[in-house]
Amino acid sequence: MFPVKFTKSGGKTIIGAVSTLGKPIYLPSADMLSTVLQKIELRYNKLLKEVERGCDLIDAIDAFLRDVSGLAIIGSGFIECLASDLRLSRSQIRKAVLSTNYAKNLLSIIKKNQYARKKQDPITYAEACRQLVDLFGLKSTRKILKRTNISLKEDTLRKLCKVAVMPCNVKNAVREGKIPLTLAFQLPFLNEEDFEEVLKRISGLSRAEAIKQLRKMVKKE
Repeated sequence: MFPVKFTKSGGKTIIGAVSTLGKPIYLPSADMLSTVLQKIELRYNKLLKEVERGCDLIDAIDAFLRDVSGLAIIGSGFIECLASDLRLSRSQIRKAVLSTNYAKNLLSIIKKNQYARKKQDPITYAEACRQLVDLFGLKSTRKILKRTNISLKEDTLRKLCKVAVMPCNVKNAVREGKIPLTLAFQLPFLNEEDFEEVLKRISGLSRAEAIKQLRKMVKKE
């Protein structure tokens, strides 16, 4: 899962991938990236037409977010571009997005996992946080979470967002319990090949020894 951003250029909405976050982040192959961006653009244009034809705004946005959620993390600029394209205020779009079942489900995932000692799915949890942050911004997301009785420190939220866009094999290792989520917070951004080498080095070690090895790697970075 990788984040995409929405920008305006010459009055047209442009959808592109976010390629950096301090350091390069995971992106699929060029062909796959192009295919995904085209699918999102087509679905976004369908969203505009649905609303223009009189479809309920909340329902239309909800269907859009659900349809594209398996392709990418929809983020930066979506609310602003949609408001501009539909000639509505940002606050109207923001309120509509928050009212979708999709957004409510994200909040439910975060709430369910927040205090659980063993997360049901730590990556889904991290991706839910990232999706909200990319849509609403870090500070606004914290306020939204607080209104739902979810308290997450800004630093923790940043770390969860970082894990959400790491390479697939890193996230699979967290899902499978090969490395804990809290240690993944500390990992530098690695490409898939480098991380495979790290997994080989810790294979067969006890959990305590594996954590020691990973921490050594983090310190060297």
